[in-house]
Amino acid sequence: MKMVPKINGRFLQRNRSAHKIAPNPKLLAFFEGDLTF
Repeated sequence: MKMVPKINGRFLQRNRSAHKIAPNPKLLAFFEGDLTF
């Protein structure tokens, strides 16, 4: 799965604040897999 770094970075920043409020297991799994590459 290819993602544009610019968009991906924005999405990560956005989720960082939302993650504190309500962590989503699916999102966490997605980011874990995303951060490996």
